[in-house]
Amino acid sequence: MSEITAAQALPLLELLPQPALVILSDGRIEANPPAARLAPENAAALPGWLGSCSDAYAAWDRQGGLSLLLSRDGTEYLLTAHPLADGTLLLLSPQGAFRTDVLAATSQVLRQPLGDLASLSQHLAAGLDVGEDPGLWEDSAAITRHIYRISRILCNLADLERLRSGQYTPRMEPLDLLPFLERLLQECAGVCAEAGRTLDYQLPAASVTLYADGVLIQRAFLNLLSNALKYGDPSRPIVVRFQLLPHAVLIQMRNHCAEANATLLQDAFHRLQNRGVLPDPRWGLGLGLPLAEAVAKLHGGTAAVEQDPSGAVTVTLSFSCRRELHAGTVKMPPFDYTGGMRMSLLELCESLPTRCFADHAL
Repeated sequence: MSEITAAQALPLLELLPQPALVILSDGRIEANPPAARLAPENAAALPGWLGSCSDAYAAWDRQGGLSLLLSRDGTEYLLTAHPLADGTLLLLSPQGAFRTDVLAATSQVLRQPLGDLASLSQHLAAGLDVGEDPGLWEDSAAITRHIYRISRILCNLADLERLRSGQYTPRMEPLDLLPFLERLLQECAGVCAEAGRTLDYQLPAASVTLYADGVLIQRAFLNLLSNALKYGDPSRPIVVRFQLLPHAVLIQMRNHCAEANATLLQDAFHRLQNRGVLPDPRWGLGLGLPLAEAVAKLHGGTAAVEQDPSGAVTVTLSFSCRRELHAGTVKMPPFDYTGGMRMSLLELCESLPTRCFADHAL
């Protein structure tokens, strides 16, 4: 679409039933009738209009499309930005109500029997002798992986609803970002290596202190990594980079996908609420990216997905460095949502091979 000029795109606005805007090179913004009340006054007003999405939008390289969730006047929109030769086309799609409250309540009830199952599995695994029957070890690893998978679904269902409804009280504290990221990435690189994948990362040159919930940030990052492992080309590395902006930190994860997989990843923002049929079990419920976006939003940022013509997909999480955004947040005592499971295996269980669970106790 980058070959199309703004002059060519403007006549198309009237034909679109959804809100649509064209940002012109001189800073003017033209909107179709559905977007008349939504549009910012001009390009200078765009950062304020985007709000917590502005940092991710500013980091967009304009090589392909960008998707992110935008809240305006109490309505949530999926905003897709497309580069023009001399401007930008913005399309807004109102999102349906995101109701996971019943599922969240169900997940809380199921946690107890799942915990009992995990304890029983651990007891049985402790009595196995690999020399007697190696097949039993393979079966034990498969059982362990399925327990991790069910646990992750229950955790995400329960916590996504709480995050989106404002009922989740985070444990905010000063977080020295560089050592935090170094520990996280070293563990993730090891887990990826076990799965035969390469994680290429470059730590930021300097550190910065975030006022953040470290467990939530880890969960958001691991959900991005799970998608990269699931959708990405296994012969190419997963690349993680960081940008330190004056008032925000950007975490960017890039991998190459087949075209069909890239579309699945872009659709992950709204796969759960738009589903009209039973899901393909290969792609899960579609909870990971919405949860990561909810975590970023809780920290004054957002999540964005870029796809360029080469098939590369970049997912960006932004986190605000402005401590005043969290001034009224209650500091909670530590809480282990994993139930003693290893967090990296729990969050990546959908994407790792069964063999990764052979030597890991619950």
